[in-house]
Amino acid sequence: MGWPGDKGAMVSGMFPYGAFETLREGKPVFSTLFGYFNGLHHNLAMRGQATSVSTEYVTGEYFRGLAVSPAAGRLIDAEDDRPGAAPAAVISFATSQQRFGGPSSAIGQPVLVDNIPFTVIGVAPPEFFGVDPADAPDLYLPLHTNLLVDGARAARMYPTETSTGSNDGPSASWRKHGQAQAALAPRFHEWVAATAATDGERAKLPALKLNPGAAGLGSLRRQYSKPLYVLLAMVGLILAIACANIANLLLARAAARRREMAVRLSLGAGRFRVVRQLLTESVMLASLGGAFGSCLQSGACDG
Repeated sequence: MGWPGDKGAMVSGMFPYGAFETLREGKPVFSTLFGYFNGLHHNLAMRGQATSVSTEYVTGEYFRGLAVSPAAGRLIDAEDDRPGAAPAAVISFATSQQRFGGPSSAIGQPVLVDNIPFTVIGVAPPEFFGVDPADAPDLYLPLHTNLLVDGARAARMYPTETSTGSNDGPSASWRKHGQAQAALAPRFHEWVAATAATDGERAKLPALKLNPGAAGLGSLRRQYSKPLYVLLAMVGLILAIACANIANLLLARAAARRREMAVRLSLGAGRFRVVRQLLTESVMLASLGGAFGSCLQSGACDG
């Protein structure tokens, strides 16, 4: 979603829940449409022990849309994500091992999330860390259960109960990019135009822009790409300086060996043989330097 700002266009992957409902209604465009949002940290209590866990609220189509299979039990579906449904929870594979001794032992166990009773219905597979590796959740809860956990603050996100909304992050697996963009952009524009209350808001209405999501979200890449490029440039500069110094040392050594080379040539040594000797020495020096650098790098990584 992008909209014009005072300092250029701004882009965000966050959507009000009303927009998500609008995209989900009407003629289906996506094979699967799901939503999620970061629930931050909550207190998880089980077997008399409590810990703080990162939480993600997900809609009923979340796991099906990502084609995720459970390591044990079942995953959240549409029946779990509706008002009045029994509070159900899915935990990460690591959490099941740390807190229950394994995935199979976690199924059916009662837990408390901020003193609200839930039942563990499934365990995510070990290779699944959510859609954004930067925010790998320990606990997945149905979206509508945030009414239980977060109370009145959460009720504001549902337009059926109040007139305001919160943020939700819809993602989808689609048939054709252009077809989906053409079908959903007018629908989103109609919804967002109806929410504008002032002339200033109407002048800066956001527009819907769809991007392929097969690789997930790249917040880590966006956050660290520039620092890594700077670090790469610095390492390259240091390497260039080191190469220049070594080249100067080799030139000085070659100048010191001019008399030796002249004697070898005068005794009948061919130029090719002399060049081969020099190349052999250079290769040996480079190999020793590379081996030393590899040992240093391996020791630094192990440390």
